[in-house]
Amino acid sequence: MLTNPSKTAFGNFQTPLELVQAVCALIAQTGFDPDTILEPTYEVGAFLQAALETFPNARRVLGFEINPNYVSQAQHVCSRICSQARVEIHQANFFLTDCPAIIATLPEPMLVIGNPPWVTNSALSALGSANTPVKANLDNLRGIDALTGKSNFDISDMDVAQKP
Repeated sequence: MLTNPSKTAFGNFQTPLELVQAVCALIAQTGFDPDTILEPTYEVGAFLQAALETFPNARRVLGFEINPNYVSQAQHVCSRICSQARVEIHQANFFLTDCPAIIATLPEPMLVIGNPPWVTNSALSALGSANTPVKANLDNLRGIDALTGKSNFDISDMDVAQKP
């Protein structure tokens, strides 16, 4: 459970490096060898680190993170790894970028890996967070749905819903 209000407001949970390394190892066991690694929510860089270490033949690595406090940490993590890849670390909300245009420029095969943010809209409201989505009844849900939780989408649902 997240207890730090500033981290909770961004749905921030730092995935342990050991878990990410295990995930990447499982992917590598399938024989998949990506030319591109895309991490749309890199946090402090655990997924970037594990992917760079596991897939040394990757040519492009792109990471996006909304929280500006993590940029230098992720850059430092990536700079310590000997890799031929062109690594780009961006401080931006990937879900508000022109995703199709970015992806169209990247060589395939592509590995999209990461741990998207997850925090409910009601938790954001309780925190008084500025990271709350504009409220709209996009699915034409009834009042009972609000009581049963169906309408309590999380922040990653909002990010995805904003893309055409």
